[in-house]
Amino acid sequence: ALLCRWAEPMSAWSHLLLGHSRMDDLLENAWKLLIQNHAHDSICGCSIDAVHEDMAYRFRQIEQIAEDVADRSARAIAAGIESEWDELEERLVVFNPNPWAVEQQAVELTVRVPSTWPTAERTRESQLNKVPHFSLTDETGRIIEYHRLETEMDKMRVWLPGRRALRTETAHRVRVVVRLDLPASGYTTLRVRSKGAKAPASGYSPIKGLASAPTCLENDL
Repeated sequence: ALLCRWAEPMSAWSHLLLGHSRMDDLLENAWKLLIQNHAHDSICGCSIDAVHEDMAYRFRQIEQIAEDVADRSARAIAAGIESEWDELEERLVVFNPNPWAVEQQAVELTVRVPSTWPTAERTRESQLNKVPHFSLTDETGRIIEYHRLETEMDKMRVWLPGRRALRTETAHRVRVVVRLDLPASGYTTLRVRSKGAKAPASGYSPIKGLASAPTCLENDL
C-alpha cells in the first residue's frame, strides 16, 4: 500500500508537475526487497525464525524508503502551489492518492501552529489550560469545522531549508479530525489562520456526531 498508493503516485506527480527526479533507484530497490519477502515459505510464514527475522528487516527498509519518497514528493508539490499568505497564516495540503474522489470524508490531520500565535484558555477537569487558537478555511474562505483530538505544546523542530544552515523553531502540534471533499488523485489546500486571543477556544466542533461536549458522548437515542 505504501508503494502503490503513496510512493509511486507522489513521485510521478512531483515529476510531472515540477520536473523533479522520480527517485526510481530508491523505488526499484524497495520493490526488489519486497519481492525477496515473497518466496513461498517466507510469505506463508512457515519457514525458520531466522528467515522471518530477515523479512522484518526488509519490510522496515521498504517502509523507510516508501515514506521518504512520498514525504519528499508531497513537500515539493505543496511548496510549488501558487498562493499568497501572511505571517499569521499557514498552509496545509491534504492529498488523496486514490483514483476516486471522496466526499465529506473524516480525515485526521496534524496542524502545525507557530508558538508565536495567540493562545486561548480552556477549562477542562477543573484546570485552566492554554491551547493553540486557530481556524481552518479552504481556498474559497469557507470555514472548516474541526474536532480537536490531542495537543502538544511547544514542540521543537530542527530542519534544513534548502542547503542553508540548520534552523530550529518551536511550534504546537494539534491533531484534529475534519470532514473534507478530496478530488481523485489530487489534493486540497487548507489555510490555518491565527485567531484573536479573546475569542473562545472550542475543544470540539458543532458538527452533529457523538461528541456533545468535550467529555461527553451522546447518540440520537
